[in-house]
Order: sequence, then structure tokens, then C-alpha cells
Amino acid sequence: MPPTRPRPGSIRRNGKIIVAAVALVIVLVIAALAIDIGDNSSSDASGNNSDNRANTIGNAVSINGMDIFFDYTGTTSGYFGPTSQSSSSNYDTTTGQTFTETVTITNSALLSSHSVTGISVASPFTLESISPSQFNQISPAGTVIYTLTITAPPTSGDYILSITVTTGSADSDNVVAIQGSDMAIKYNNTNDDFFGPSTQSQTWYLNTSVGDKFSETITLSNYDELSSHSVSEISVASPFSLDSVSPSLPESISPGGSVTYSLTITAPSVGGDYMLSDTITTGASTTSNVSNGTQLNSGNYTVSYSWTYPYYSSNVWRLNVTIPATTYSYYADEPKTYDYASYVTKNDAIIDQIAELLKSDAENNSYDTAQFVLSFVQNVPYGTDENTTGTMNFPRYPVETLVDHVGDCKDHSALYASLMGAPSIDAGVVLIDLQKSGVAIGHMMVGLCLTGYDGLYVPYGGRDYFLCETTAPGWLIGQESPQLEGYTIQVLST
Repeated sequence: MPPTRPRPGSIRRNGKIIVAAVALVIVLVIAALAIDIGDNSSSDASGNNSDNRANTIGNAVSINGMDIFFDYTGTTSGYFGPTSQSSSSNYDTTTGQTFTETVTITNSALLSSHSVTGISVASPFTLESISPSQFNQISPAGTVIYTLTITAPPTSGDYILSITVTTGSADSDNVVAIQGSDMAIKYNNTNDDFFGPSTQSQTWYLNTSVGDKFSETITLSNYDELSSHSVSEISVASPFSLDSVSPSLPESISPGGSVTYSLTITAPSVGGDYMLSDTITTGASTTSNVSNGTQLNSGNYTVSYSWTYPYYSSNVWRLNVTIPATTYSYYADEPKTYDYASYVTKNDAIIDQIAELLKSDAENNSYDTAQFVLSFVQNVPYGTDENTTGTMNFPRYPVETLVDHVGDCKDHSALYASLMGAPSIDAGVVLIDLQKSGVAIGHMMVGLCLTGYDGLYVPYGGRDYFLCETTAPGWLIGQESPQLEGYTIQVLST
């Protein structure tokens, strides 16, 4: 009997039928997927099917930094920084997408406002808007932050964003903004510093217009308490020009004094920020503090001494003394007397001033004051009266000895006794007159009554006075000398 044909819908356990059924299911599923894919696709203008889903890899725009260029106009530049600046900011966007970028602009000028007139971005980026939209002046030391809305390029890739900032005609194009002055003092000698350091700076602010005249004041103080020093010239560096100086030059500044100079100056013809450079040239009289000598200027003697102390050291000390010619004449016109003690002038203002200065130098350097003052007197040049005046006996007052720049033993002794007896030191002093039988010319020394010394001394009035040799450099207080043997001593009270 032939096999019975299966009824539709019945299930048979025949392997061939099951395989066919599975295959049919697979075909149906693929068909369904094909229908779904086809529903999400469209044809482009050429009729080709294209995928409209966003492809982030194929549309990516990577911005790998930003270059900012400042297009300075007008006569000044640099107030917003270098012409070319770079930023390392990195971020990603997509083609045609809008994004924002901020540009911070700071005006480095302290006195002048400067303006931004335009901001642009280079292709293929497109600038859509800027906030704030108004370009105004940026005040001195001020900052403005601009927010830029930018459209990314239509083509994917790696880019550097390029921004150009254009500046306008700043108010500084006609404004000269002065932010202080540098002052150089040209001393005639490298060791000079009586007006202070050779390079000085002052901070001050002034706005003026191009080509206008303005005033500057310079105050110079003479830190030398004993000598006058002069200013021979004041100049200003280009592009400024100096029109006048008041008081007129040359001008002498007295010891410890000050002078304020008023300068009339013409501003540069180009606006901008400037530092004013002044140069002060000192007068020739300042050379006196390097070499020994006496100069007469404007009715004053400038007397200069230099010596070493301690004696065998390389420490050079200098003393400048300004003595009015009238003071010198007063002592020079006094009748000469052989009362040598009368030449010790303990209350003379010039002698007092020198004593104070020498004492201060000694104390500041931990020196023995009496020995330091003695070293100064010992270095005053020695000369006999016969050689210097043509007479056998010509005693000098201390002021005369200083101006004449020479003296013998009695002159040196009167000078040392006057300095040590000055109010600032106030030591007990006497003159020691030494005479020797058969010797026409004697010798004179100083007796110093102070504690702390050893050596040769003379008792007088219940006190011990240590002998001080005033004419030969290097001698110490109380130092004994065989040359004094055989001399008789007479103490002259001062």
C-alpha cells in the first residue's frame, strides 16, 4: 500500500523535512533584516544609497592649539604682549559644529589706554559672533575677555585655530607716558660717591603730550660732611631734550647740603611709554679726595689728605676738608708768638668737625681713636720753617697747617693736641718741648692722658701723659725712642 501523503500542517519526524523547515526560517529572517535596513537608508542626489547616521570618526574636527596674532597699528606696540602668541588648548568637535573660544587681552601699559578694533579667525573656521560686541579702550593694566562663537570647518581633520586681533590708534599715539627716571652720576674718579651711588632710579608717573614741555626735579645731597662738591653738567638722553636747568650750572653743594635742580624738558615726538634717563656730571673739584693737595674755589679751600691705617696695611683713608678762605686769613693774620701752647685751638668749628669725623671712622672700624687720629696727623707732610717760609721759626695754627699742607714738629703737635682736645674726644693733652744742650733746634711732641696705654710717659700735675710722636708715620702712642736720650723736657699746658 503506497505511503499516505501527509496532511497540511501535520508534523512528521522525517529529518529531511526538518532541515527544509529550518532553512526556510533562516531565509525569512534574512529577508526581514533586509527590509529593516532598507527602511533606514535613502538615496542621495545621484540615486546611490547613503547612510545618514552620524559617523563620529568620519566627521571629527580636532583642534590642537590656537595661534593669536596682534596686528598693532599706530606708533606704539607690545602693550598687549608679543605680536605672535600661542595656546596649547586641545579639544574635539565635529564638522560644521559651533563652539566657543575665549581670548583674554591684558593691557600691560601702566599709564596709557589701548584699543581693540577687530578680531577675526582664519579659514576654514568661520567667526559667527563676538561678545562683548563693542570694541572699547582697555584701560591701563586692565583686562578684557572676548568670547568668540566659531563654526568648525566642513571637512574633518586636525587643525590649529588662528585668530588675529587688530588694534586701533591708541591714545598713547599722542601721549608720552613717563614711568620714572634712571640717573647716572659721572664721577671724575672711581672712588667718589659723595652724591651717592653712580646709578640711581626713581619711580614716578607723568602723562604729557608729544612735543610738550614738562618739569622734572632732581635733588642731590652731598654726603661729604667736610668738603663742597660741584655739579658741572646735567643732561637727559634722547628722545627727550633738555631745555634748561635751574639753578644754573656749575653749582657747588656745601658739606652735608642739598640742592634741588628743576629741569625743563621737551617730550619725544612719538607717543609711548618711556623711562627718562638723566646724567649728572660732577665738577673737577671732586678730584681732591684722591690725591693730597689744596685747591681754592669760590672763596673756599678744599684740602685733601690720604693715608693708610694701620700703617703696614693697604687700607687707604681719605679726608676732605673745606675751609673758608676768610678763616684761613684770620689765623694767618694773627701775630706770631712763641707761646706754642696758644696754637692749640680746641674750640675751632673746623677742628671739631674733623675730630668728630675721625672718631666716627675709628669707632665704626673698631680702631683706637687716639692712634687713628695720630696716624692722620703723622701723614701731614713735614717741612721745616726755613724750607717752607724762609724763616727759622714760623709756628702755624692747625687751620694754617691743614691749608698749607705742611708743617714742622710744633705745627703737627698743635694740630694733634687740638683734635684730641676737641669736645667730641676731650682727652687730656699737653705739649712736650724737648731741648738738648748743644743742639740749636729742639723737638716737640704731645703728651696724651688716657688709660690703656703703655710705654714712655711724662708725669705732670698728678697725671701721666704718654708721649706721641706726631711727625713720622707709624709711631705708636708711648713708643720709646733712643733719639730722645739727653733731651730735657718742658711740659706746656694747653
